[in-house]
Amino acid sequence: MPQNNHLKSAQRFFLRYNPLQTLVLWLKFKRSIDKDSWETSLSQVAASHNDDIAKTLQIWQDKDTEKFLFTDTTYLVALTIIVGAVLGFSALATAIAYSGEAPVNLFVLLTLFAFLPLVLSITSLFAWRSCSNTTSNLFTLVPNSILALVSRHANLKQLHRLHSSERLLKSWSVYLLQFFSLAFQCSVILAFFLIATFSDVAFGWSSTIVENNQGVAQLLRAIAWPWQWLEAPPTEQLIEQSRFYRNNTDFDAELLGQWWSYLIWAMSVYGLLPRIVVFVFIYLRFKQMLTNEIETSIDLVRFVNIATTAKQDSQTASANAEKNLAAVAHASFPDDSTLLAWQSHFKNIETEKQLGLKRWHEDKEWIDSNAKIFKNSIVILVEPHNTPTKDLSDVIDLIKQNQQNVKISLALVKLKSNVNNKALAGNIETWQLYAAQHNYNLIHFSENRNFSQVHNSEGPNQQ
Repeated sequence: MPQNNHLKSAQRFFLRYNPLQTLVLWLKFKRSIDKDSWETSLSQVAASHNDDIAKTLQIWQDKDTEKFLFTDTTYLVALTIIVGAVLGFSALATAIAYSGEAPVNLFVLLTLFAFLPLVLSITSLFAWRSCSNTTSNLFTLVPNSILALVSRHANLKQLHRLHSSERLLKSWSVYLLQFFSLAFQCSVILAFFLIATFSDVAFGWSSTIVENNQGVAQLLRAIAWPWQWLEAPPTEQLIEQSRFYRNNTDFDAELLGQWWSYLIWAMSVYGLLPRIVVFVFIYLRFKQMLTNEIETSIDLVRFVNIATTAKQDSQTASANAEKNLAAVAHASFPDDSTLLAWQSHFKNIETEKQLGLKRWHEDKEWIDSNAKIFKNSIVILVEPHNTPTKDLSDVIDLIKQNQQNVKISLALVKLKSNVNNKALAGNIETWQLYAAQHNYNLIHFSENRNFSQVHNSEGPNQQ
């Protein structure tokens, strides 16, 4: 098994970047290790650097990672900020347009640039929470739209094709959206301050329905509660004199200009401050999500394992494969076992369901609806040349949620085509590590043997 210092060095290699760059590099890494020629290329690189994992990853990044991924991700964030700032400035300038014939309506500015941003900040939190699900709902509409837009970009469309990391991509889109929202609100406040500084604007309020000024006064003073210790709330006299009527141009513009500080406070407290809090929260959560994904990745263990054993020739690797497979107990499990297949079809074995071949929510629906037929022992059939994934762990966790006392076994189905696979030794070692970490029983048998004979083989299971 790979040593801990090698694994930690590989993890630090990815996590040294900012979250957006880490995500792009990590998704490219996961896709690269699925290529048939990748293991040979890695062995050649690792063999010449004395198993230095950081150096191996650096050379692999320089050789195989397309630079435009990093460049365009940076440009994408910059473009998002610029668009948000331009739209924020334009929106405020349009809303505060003052001809001198009537004051600018206070409630329009408060609604658009204080309370609406507050609502959208709360919505961002719900959208972030919904990113853990692959099913579509109201809050995933915006993340899905962003992903669809990004997929149209020729240089970034490969991100959207990595459906196995759909949750990471949705979280990425919500995180990216925070740059836009924060830039928009900062630009709104800056535009308001500049316009109020270099032009004389009068503010007031008007209503067709409300006749009593007292209710409006209480509302406006309540809005000012968070900053009343820093600046006195508007007086009832100011609120009463700020009311204007249609076709009435008789108002005190100098008096009504006093509302500018009130509006700055409102847009900062209800609009900007929640945006900053949500941005920091999502940034930390997104960074933690990436850290957990990388630190618990079996794929990275596989990479380190192959890199540290790169100097072994194909005969040694094949010998180790047979040795590792022999160390795994041969199949012998209770007659009442439920057989499930993971990401494979086994022609000679009858299973209840092939999981991992369709979308996550379809597997989830099947498990939830068929949990009653599960027996006390569940055997999940896998192919050794595959490696454990986060999706497999999620499926097993879901099974345990539906049936807490179930015993999980992983069965390595040994195919003839796997015997001389150079990476088979490392893959089986990865399965052993995965089973040991999660306390699963690990067994094996050959698909081309009669299953009933293997099923009735003598001897207890062993780890």
